[in-house]
Amino acid sequence: MSSLRHIQDQGLQSRASPGHEPQRVSSLGARANAARAEPGSQVGPPPFENFKLAHDYYASASPESIISKKDIMDGLPRWKAWAQICMNLARTGTICVEGNIGCGKTTFLNFFRQRFQAAGEPVPGVIAEPVEKWRNVEGENLFQYLYKDPARYSLAFQTYVQLTMMKLHMKRPKMMERSIYSARYCFVENLYRLNYLSRLEYVILDKWFKHLVTDGQDELGLLKDIDLTEKETEYDMLTRPKGIDLDMIIYLRCSPSRVIERIKARSRAEEKDISIGYIQSLHELHEDWLVKQKFPVPAPVLVLDTNCHQSSLVRLYEKAEPYIWGEMKLTESPTIISLDDEASILRNF
Repeated sequence: MSSLRHIQDQGLQSRASPGHEPQRVSSLGARANAARAEPGSQVGPPPFENFKLAHDYYASASPESIISKKDIMDGLPRWKAWAQICMNLARTGTICVEGNIGCGKTTFLNFFRQRFQAAGEPVPGVIAEPVEKWRNVEGENLFQYLYKDPARYSLAFQTYVQLTMMKLHMKRPKMMERSIYSARYCFVENLYRLNYLSRLEYVILDKWFKHLVTDGQDELGLLKDIDLTEKETEYDMLTRPKGIDLDMIIYLRCSPSRVIERIKARSRAEEKDISIGYIQSLHELHEDWLVKQKFPVPAPVLVLDTNCHQSSLVRLYEKAEPYIWGEMKLTESPTIISLDDEASILRNF
């Protein structure tokens, strides 16, 4: 895999160089040819700023001149082989898919699971919430217990959620459903506000969360010389986590009324007792976290308006693809995409 390592090294150098400008395809090819002409040089393409340059360059050259046949997946179209390579360069962390219950996360994950598989993305590519683990804790359905008696089971459930979500983060998938962050800023916060968690239980869960996401560096005394208040220091630490590597947060934004419609349509046993008040509260907390940023946001946020008909969700997700693959970058966070507007910056919410 020496050629692939060469690609990665070049990509890292290009991102680290200030003022790096996109090159024309022709000049990129010339640079690659020059590199091949140097004695002892490794074979590999120049760095690319976007997928069109990568595609155009690859389409005009033979695979042997760019990367060894061994490094190209058998039977995979050349642009998809490059998609995998460029994805690995552009995305080093995980994309977390956030949103209320019934907002379209499963459809979104299935859509990109197929896309990643088509591009030869190695496992683990896309990971769903570990719901089956919550349904079977040594034979007990903790998920169902939570909805039936939240005052009794909220602490147990959220403690287990933190554990299982952290295990998923440690697998470093390309994409995962929700995160340890939404567990804390949306679900733990919601249970506390609804008085299902006592203040002591809330504080204990919060301390565990901070310890996990800062990789044990959650003692504020370590940063005494920084001219910030304790609250500002803590916020700063949590927006730049040490224990978890995130690239982007996808927020599937859906109105509480539409969410309730979808919950009723899919008829999950555990969800039959969910109230509109619970859904409304979760919606507001997602807005507070990912739009108004009242809680620390550890990565840029792309908002997808999923209030469209469920049959149109795939068309919406296709519009997000350039951001997922790294062809387009989020210049402002949050940014919103909907079926009504091609792309616009989310303001005044």
